[in-house]
Amino acid sequence: MPEWLISLISVIVGAAIGIGGKELVQWCKRPKLEINFDIFPDLDFNDYEAQARGYHGNQAVYKAKYLRLVVKNKGESTTLNCEAKLVLIINDNKYSSPVHWSKRDPILHQRFENGEKVLELDKIFAPIDISRGNCETLELIKLPYWYSIAPNADHSFKRDTDCISLPPPLNHLLIFSDENYDFEVTIYANNANAESFKFHCKWDGTLEGFEKAFTKN
Repeated sequence: MPEWLISLISVIVGAAIGIGGKELVQWCKRPKLEINFDIFPDLDFNDYEAQARGYHGNQAVYKAKYLRLVVKNKGESTTLNCEAKLVLIINDNKYSSPVHWSKRDPILHQRFENGEKVLELDKIFAPIDISRGNCETLELIKLPYWYSIAPNADHSFKRDTDCISLPPPLNHLLIFSDENYDFEVTIYANNANAESFKFHCKWDGTLEGFEKAFTKN
C-alpha cells in the first residue's frame, strides 16, 4: 500500500475518532431529567406542603394544599426550554393541557381589561431552563381551605367546595371523592429526552385525606 494512502487513511481514522469522541463527551454531558412527588426532607412523598393563598382578613385564614411534582436536572449541563404537558384520564376519556411551572403562577401573570380578569397565557406557560443539579416544581392540584381566627369561633378547617380543582385550562374539570383518576405528566426540552411521570388519584373527600390520595404508578 502506498505511503501516501496509509497517511490519508490515518488522517481519516483519526478525524473519525476525534469526532466520535467529541460526540460521546457531549452525549455524556447531556442533561437528564428526573420527576417525583414534591417532598420535605426525611418525609415520604405523601406529605405535601400547605401554602398560604388569598388574604388574611375578615378574621379568617385562607390556605390551600398543593400536589406538586419536582423536576430535577441530574445531568451535566443546563436543560433548555422545558415545558410540561398533563394528560388526565377520567372513565377512559383523555384530557390534555400544558402545565405551568410554580414560578409562573397565574396570580403573577394577569391583567384587567374592561373590568374582566385576563390571564397572560403566553407568560404562564412559558418554558424555563433548569441548571445542572437544580430543581423546579409544577403545581398540579389544589385543595383550598380556610379556618376562622375569630375569638370564641369554631376554628376547625372548612372548605367551600367538595371537590379538588385543577390548574387552568383544565380548571373546568374537578376531582370528586371516591372516584378514580389517572394522570401522566411529560416534560419536554430542547436538549434532553422527554421524561414522563404517571400517578393515580383516589381522594376520600377530607382535608387530611388529600395527603394520601396520590400514588405513583
